[in-house]
Amino acid sequence: IWQDDFNGAALNPKCWAPLKDQLYNNQYELQNFTPRPENVQVADGMLKIIARKERNDARGRVVDYTSAQISSQYLAAWTYGRFESRIKFPQGNGLWPVFWLYPDKKDYGFHPRSGEIDIAEAIMREPRRLTAVIHYGGFGKRQKHTVQFAALDHTEELWRDFHVYAAEWRPNSIKFFFNGKQFHEARDWAPPPGAKKGAPFDRPFHFFLTLAIGGDWAGKPD
Repeated sequence: IWQDDFNGAALNPKCWAPLKDQLYNNQYELQNFTPRPENVQVADGMLKIIARKERNDARGRVVDYTSAQISSQYLAAWTYGRFESRIKFPQGNGLWPVFWLYPDKKDYGFHPRSGEIDIAEAIMREPRRLTAVIHYGGFGKRQKHTVQFAALDHTEELWRDFHVYAAEWRPNSIKFFFNGKQFHEARDWAPPPGAKKGAPFDRPFHFFLTLAIGGDWAGKPD
C-alpha cells in the first residue's frame, strides 16, 4: 500500500523528512544528524545515508562526526502489516545502522512505554550479526525497560551485499525475516496497565532509517 524506490534526485517530501540539526539518540553517540546532501542523498536509484568524520556544531554540541536519519513521521504510519526494505549496510567499526518503527504518537507515554520495533539493526564491529528487537515496558515505580532481542549470524559480512529485511506485525505477534526467511517471532509482551493485550503495539508506527556512530553498544569508530 506504500512504497518508495528512491528513483528521483532527492527525498520525496510526501514520504520522508530528514531530521534537522538533530543531536543524538543517546548520550554516548558521537554524531550530529543533519539534512545536508553531504549526509543524505538520493542517487542511482538508492537512498544513501553517509557518515562523515568532520567537525559539526548543532545547538552548541560540537562533535567530530555527522550522519543522517530520515523518518516518515506525520507523513505515513500504519498499525500492523508487512514492513520491508532492501538495504546494504556500511562497513566500519563504530557504525550503527538501524531500520526501525516508532509510534507516531506517544499514547502510552515516553520511550519505552509506547513501544519501538527494530526490524534490522547491526553494529558493524560484528559485521555478520543481524539483530531484531522490540522495546516496551517502563511502567511502575521501577520503570523497568524491557526488550525482546534476537540475533542471526549470517555466513558473510552484511556490508558485502544488499539484503531484504522485513517484519510482519500482527495484533499479538511480530515476525522478523532475513531474505524472506523468518528467524524470530516476538510474542507475549507486557501491555501497559489497563490496556488491552497487544498494546503498546496497537497504534500507528512510522519508519525510521538511521546511521548512528559510536555509542555504548556500537563502540568507537576506527
